[in-house]
Amino acid sequence: MTADDLLLPTAELAQLVAALANTGVPDPVSRALAEAEALVAQYTGGYELPEAWRQRLARPLAIQQLYGLLGRVPESHRTAAETARRELEAIRDGKFRELVPADPRPSPTHPAYWGSEPNILRIEPPPAP
Repeated sequence: MTADDLLLPTAELAQLVAALANTGVPDPVSRALAEAEALVAQYTGGYELPEAWRQRLARPLAIQQLYGLLGRVPESHRTAAETARRELEAIRDGKFRELVPADPRPSPTHPAYWGSEPNILRIEPPPAP
């Protein structure tokens, strides 16, 4: 993701970048984007999530972090970040049934055995030794 992916109005982004220049944090926009993407990956690592969905979740988290560096997060951005976090928690908890697990559980390649014989129900008595 880049600063353009934040989808902030041009004037707001320019004002934010100018204010962040005084924080002493080297390249704060790239850093916030990387940390937001890492957080999204941490929550969604068990599922195959489309890239557009990942970006939609990372965007408000990065914006909140950038404004947090300035010490003030506008309410609209705070609410958007909280909504993204709740959605990430729901993904982590498996509440989106349409998502495919990243590593599907392996299926057995052979029937189950009990001792040396297949695990089946016998109706007749066992054979004599």
